[in-house]
This record gives sequence, C-alpha cells and structure tokens, in this order.
Amino acid sequence: MRPRLAAVYVLLVLLPLGILGWLGLKLAQEEHVNKQNDLQQLMQQGLTRLDDTIARVIENLENELLRATDFIPANSENQVSPLQQSRIIQPTYDTPQLRRLARKNRFVRQFFVISRDNQFLHPPTTGDHQTFQEKRFYERTLSVWESGHDLHESRKDSREEHKSHGWHTWFWGDGVNLIFWRRTPAGHLLGAEIEVVALQAEIIAQLPADSKNQEQPERIQLIDTSEDVLYQWGFYEPREGETAQTSIPVTEPFTMWKLRYFSPLASHENEFLPSKPSASLIILGAILVLLALYFHKENSRDLRIASQRVTFVNQVSHELKTPLTNIRMYADLLESKIPEEEGQSRNYLKVITNESRRLTRLISNVLTFAQSQRQEIRLHKTANIPDQVIRETIAHFRPALENRNFQIKLDLNAEQEVQIDGDILEQILGNIFGNVEKYAAEGQFLAVSSRQQEGRLEITIADHGPGIPVNQRETIFKPFHRISNQLSDGVSGTGIGLSIVRELACLHGGDISLLPTEKGATFQLTLST
Repeated sequence: MRPRLAAVYVLLVLLPLGILGWLGLKLAQEEHVNKQNDLQQLMQQGLTRLDDTIARVIENLENELLRATDFIPANSENQVSPLQQSRIIQPTYDTPQLRRLARKNRFVRQFFVISRDNQFLHPPTTGDHQTFQEKRFYERTLSVWESGHDLHESRKDSREEHKSHGWHTWFWGDGVNLIFWRRTPAGHLLGAEIEVVALQAEIIAQLPADSKNQEQPERIQLIDTSEDVLYQWGFYEPREGETAQTSIPVTEPFTMWKLRYFSPLASHENEFLPSKPSASLIILGAILVLLALYFHKENSRDLRIASQRVTFVNQVSHELKTPLTNIRMYADLLESKIPEEEGQSRNYLKVITNESRRLTRLISNVLTFAQSQRQEIRLHKTANIPDQVIRETIAHFRPALENRNFQIKLDLNAEQEVQIDGDILEQILGNIFGNVEKYAAEGQFLAVSSRQQEGRLEITIADHGPGIPVNQRETIFKPFHRISNQLSDGVSGTGIGLSIVRELACLHGGDISLLPTEKGATFQLTLST
C-alpha cells in the first residue's frame, strides 16, 4: 500500500503543486515582460514630452527671427517690375537699425546680411564703423563663410532641395555656436547669430519643475556635448557608473544634446526567471529571505541611518549643481556684454564668478566625500598632459591670488602625455590652491613645480604662509580636522578638503605628504601614471 499511497500523494499533491508553480511562474514571466514594455513606453513618452517642449521653444524663436529678418519683399523676381527687381537684388540696409534690433532681442548676438555675390552688406567687416562686437562676430563665423556659406546645403538631414530657412551649428571657442538663416528670392542670405547661453536658459526655464514623486522613481537628464548635466528632473538618484536605460537626441538645432532616462525599475529588465522551479523551494527561499531581511533590519539600523544621511547630502549637492551652472553661465554672458571701461561692474562679475567657482569646489568635495563613504569613487584615466592641467587649474585661482598680491612661480617639467584622471588631479590641485588662498595670504607667495619619472608624476606646492605645527602634520589629512589658530578661526571651511586630497591621491596609486620647511608649508603630491 505504501507505494500506492506515495503515488497517490505525488499525483494528487506534488504534481498539482508543481503544475500550479510552473503556471504561476509563466504568468509572472509574462507580467514581467508586459511591465517592461509598459516601462519602455513610459520612458520614451517622458523623453518625447520634454523634447516637444524644447521643440516649441525653438519653433517660437524661429518664427520670431523670421519676422525680425523680414527686410526684403517676399515677392519673387518674376512677379515684380525691372525697377523693383533691382531694388531686391541690391537693396540698401540700415546698419544702425539692424544694430538696434539686435540689442532689443536677448537671443540675438548679431544680425547679418550677405549679398548673392558673397559680399557682407551688414555688419561691416572693415573700417572705423565696425564695432567690437561685430569684429568678434566675424572671427567666430569666419569658418562658416570660408566654407562657402551655402548653409542649407550643409544640412545632411534635409530632404528638401531648396530650403528657404534653417539652422547651422559649429564649434568655436568655448563650445557650440548657432546661426539662423533665411534666403530671399533674390538670393540674399539674411540671418542672426544666436546667443546660445540665453537660448539654453530659456529652454531650461520652459521645462517642467522638479518632482519628488517616490511612487514612480525616475531621473531625466538633459546633457550637452561635454556630458555636463544642463537640467535634471525626478526623484531617483542614479548610482555611480549607472548607464541610462534609454536616450534620444534633442530636436534640431541642438541635435548634439541628449535626453536620457534613469529608473531603478528598468534595472530588472534582464532579470533571470527559472522556467521550472520547485514550488516548495520557492516558498522555503521566500521564508529564508524574509528571515534574513528581518535580522538585517534589526542589526543595521544605525548603518541605514548613516547611509540615508550620506545619500541626502549627495542628492542636495547634485541639486545645487544646476543653479550654480546657470549662475556661472549668466555671469559669463554679462561679462561679454559689459564694455572694458565699466571696470566696477566687471569687478562685481569677477566676485560672482570666483565665489561660484569656490562653491562648486565645495560641492565637489562634499560629493566626493559622500561617494568615498559608499566606496563609489572610480578612476577614469585618459591621455592628459599634467602641466596643462596645472596651468588650467592655477588660471582659475590667478585673479584672486593676484588681487592679494601673490607672487606666483611655476617650474613645470611634466609636458609628456600620460594616462591619468584629469578631473581628479584638478580637484586635488583646486583644494590645495584654495587652502593657500585662504590661509597663506600673508606670505603672498606660491610656487608650483612638477616633474615626471618612470611611472610616476610628482608635484610640489609651496607657500610662505604661517605653516602647520609639527604635531598636526598628519592629523590635517583626517576628515573634519581643522587647525585651531588665529588665522584659521576667521576662515570658513568644512575640514574635508585635505582628507579628500589624500584619498584621491591614494586611489590614483600615490600619496600626499607635508615636507618639513623653515617657512610656510610645502605639499608633495605623487601619482602613479
């Protein structure tokens, strides 16, 4: 009877449980696929909505510029008299009026008019009547005109043989430059060079406000050609090194920009689901997982609270980056508009720029510290010239140092290209130079030297400040440690700058030390190359 009972047990109990478990998992698999399809549609719709918003801003600007550049009658040549044709072919343009029109439009740097025989009718390219802004316009756009300025022919994506207006982008100087153009029936080329920073700010202002909806965690980012985040939206904070689930290029003319989507829900897209598991094992596994979660919850409460604090600091720091970027952009925009003779205004702008850079360094330190607490810092080595990174970093501090009568001495001998993380080196140098600016002002001296040895980069930074006591030459590299003396007590700081410097140096296979000196402080930085 026992074999029969065993058979009955298998047929009536185990076999139905196995079938139900298998059917349940198949249904779960189908539901998983459907959810991923729905999520993919949701992600695409979210990016498309933002792209449509950007497209509306561009379209409104395009219509505005079409009205602004309506200088010539729109009649075709075969519909007008010979006298009218001559006026259309060679019209007279009012340069002062075009200048006033450009000043009134915040999106326009400069209007231009080019005859059909490729001669500039406005602005003038030579002579005493040419303004400084017009000279700069010609320098920026020289590569466009040298290519023949047949702008609509350069549109690779255009499917129209004879397009009457459009956009043209090129790279010059600090980044992307943009032209809107239109062609008249007589063959003249009219258009405007766009103030890209102002247009960028207008686009960002039209995008939806940030959301903290935790029911649908997501993060949408608008990035430029340098992978810098121009705008971000959503509650979810992507992990270090996490790639976007989907991305789309922005509408013309900013096709070099991208919109990308992050979501923790999409990370389960390729999750493995076994096809024929045992139902009993699933139940047992679920019980074990619940027990493990219970004990983990009870034994790691303090750890979770600390992690939440670090995450909070990380999120706040990330949120501060976007307004800081806008502040610096508008400061740079104002500086380009203010004449040299308005020295006081330019000094105010220098203060805004320097303080925003100082705040940016502080936020970068906080982010790096938060990442170090979670062990998320990663090296990204690329080909760099160390001396070039040193010169670019010292250039950011030079105005403030020279304002305090610092004598800056450079002895750079690391001109060979090596594989290093340029961003990490810049952050290390920025922290040290920042300390020199704050604490060594009375010495009015800064010396930087560099040299390369086989597989190693060595940088020495010395000042003539008050120096550091012998008993604190190692403790200064600990987090939140600040020297307590008359000089430092009057200066704000977090106490994490030098600790981050050492951590980043060690991450790069090197170290930083404080050399014994009779005057001031001398830091020696070594990095593995």
